[in-house]
Amino acid sequence: MKILFTISTEHGGMYFAIFYTIAFLLGILIFIYEGFRKKYPKLPWLLIALSGVVFFILGSKLFSCPPEEWKQIFTELRFPSTSGKTILGGIIGLIVGVFLASRFLKFRRPVFDNLAIALPLGMAIQRVGCLLTGCCFGKPTQLPWAVKYGSNALPFHTHCDNGLIHLHDSASMPIHPTQLYQIIGCLIIAVIIWRTRKYWKASGSLFLFSVMLYGCLRFFTEFFRDPVANHYFMGEILGGLKYIQWCIAGSLLIIGSFLLFRERKYKEFIINNSYIRDQLVRPVLLIVFIFILYGITKNWFDIMEKLSIHLILFPVIIMLCWKVFQKFTLPRYRWMTAMVCFFSIALMSQTYIPKNPEDKITYTEVGIGGMISKYYESVRQYKGEIMGCLGPYAKFSKPEMHEFSSISYGFHVTHYEVKSLYKRFKFRFAAFAGKYHASNVDSKDVRNEVTIGFNPYLQWDWHNVGFGTGIHVGSFNYAQIHKSTKRMAVGEWENSHNEFWFFPQVHLRLGPYDIAYIEGNLANHFPTSSPMPLYMAGLGTGLGRVDGTKIGTGISDAGYYLQAIYPIKKKFVLEAFYADNLKSGYNLRRIFSFGFSYRFNYKTVKRNKYKLKSPEKI
Repeated sequence: MKILFTISTEHGGMYFAIFYTIAFLLGILIFIYEGFRKKYPKLPWLLIALSGVVFFILGSKLFSCPPEEWKQIFTELRFPSTSGKTILGGIIGLIVGVFLASRFLKFRRPVFDNLAIALPLGMAIQRVGCLLTGCCFGKPTQLPWAVKYGSNALPFHTHCDNGLIHLHDSASMPIHPTQLYQIIGCLIIAVIIWRTRKYWKASGSLFLFSVMLYGCLRFFTEFFRDPVANHYFMGEILGGLKYIQWCIAGSLLIIGSFLLFRERKYKEFIINNSYIRDQLVRPVLLIVFIFILYGITKNWFDIMEKLSIHLILFPVIIMLCWKVFQKFTLPRYRWMTAMVCFFSIALMSQTYIPKNPEDKITYTEVGIGGMISKYYESVRQYKGEIMGCLGPYAKFSKPEMHEFSSISYGFHVTHYEVKSLYKRFKFRFAAFAGKYHASNVDSKDVRNEVTIGFNPYLQWDWHNVGFGTGIHVGSFNYAQIHKSTKRMAVGEWENSHNEFWFFPQVHLRLGPYDIAYIEGNLANHFPTSSPMPLYMAGLGTGLGRVDGTKIGTGISDAGYYLQAIYPIKKKFVLEAFYADNLKSGYNLRRIFSFGFSYRFNYKTVKRNKYKLKSPEKI
């Protein structure tokens, strides 16, 4: 028999993440668009969408946990780290989140029907990722449209364990493409939903019908799906059916009865289209609740899921701030109030400048700083990690944990030239020395290393753009937070950091530094960039000052960071930096640095015939 095609899952985890993200974002956009098209109030509608997104992610992760982790959640009130995902759990979480948010906000317009078409379309896209990854795979078959998977896929290892193939074979047995069955079925469901959308009377019936159709599709395709692909106990057989099929059948019976009851008693379900537009307390409380929930379960969100949440959260916060501004200001004078607030912030604490813009002021700055950090590294000892919708197949990997901590001290001498209000030039020469400590958590082996070096650096600043460059010379160690695929003997250390003798330093800023700007940095941190952070990107503001004041935030390889630089009376400069990846246990990454500088030797260089009596503050 000629097989239709053989799928290599070398990059399966990446494909799954890509199609999962596309399906996720498509469902959100369809839901939001449908509400805007029906002219629903935007703020509560976005809040409902945000709640649905958060609960969908939590549901998809929660229902992928094995039974022992469920016990841990309810007995220890601790959420274990997981990368697994299951769509059925996500749907349950979505329903719960949307229902609770709409009820709490007293939003009485139809909500769930806006998800009816988004559900099958999103499922169809997501199953493409499952097909390319090899999860949710089918039973062996001799049908002409059967597929095979390469040696790095879960079907291959399953067939090896069952004795169907040997390790030296190049591909798995031909199996049912159950993911393809679901893709075709979900597209058919989307067409049915679109064609029958006008025949349902009660609000929510169209969505329930969509869920029922998908449940029937899933029940049917489970006959062709390998029990191992169900994971845990859901693939076990009871009375000729899998446990998951019994669960689906019971859910279909409940949903079908409820749908029939709602349609027959439609007149008793009167839709209230009213919404109190001036209420602010409930939206604020809901946002606070979402922040708390997000903080408790932060280990369960990957970068794309966080990005999706932030894409909705950002306009919600802006709209809520605007509602508060409208409530506490008079309509006739709102534009004047906004202008006063803007200029008060932009111009507050503005410092003095030379009376003659052609003059140049120079001064010297001497500083000292320190840095402490702690973080962990996960080293994989066995090759062949298999990704899927329920996360890594743990049978083929074994983690070994290492703990690192470091402390560093630095000293710098800087020369400044202030040519005019917004033009500055800086030359800095810094030297640093530090201690690097590493210990193996399992074996308790310890090693200590010393890092030393120096760092010349140049920086040019104009009002709307700034650029800096330099180089680190010396023992520059950068610890890598990564997963190794190298085979190692038990207890063997892997080199967890790269040692450089030369490393470039770059700084780029776009936007007025006294108001607001974006910036990126490579190895640009005092007292040292060893071992973290190596790169940073974020937003900053000078609070309307031109004397080097800065408050910034963004992301780095150490996690989210906060940075503050504050000059005091033109002589002293305080600097603090904190980064945290907001995780705990063996996922921890944290760094804190501080600095203190002293400015002296102020001079005014005359560049024309006008003469200043004394140097001025910059």
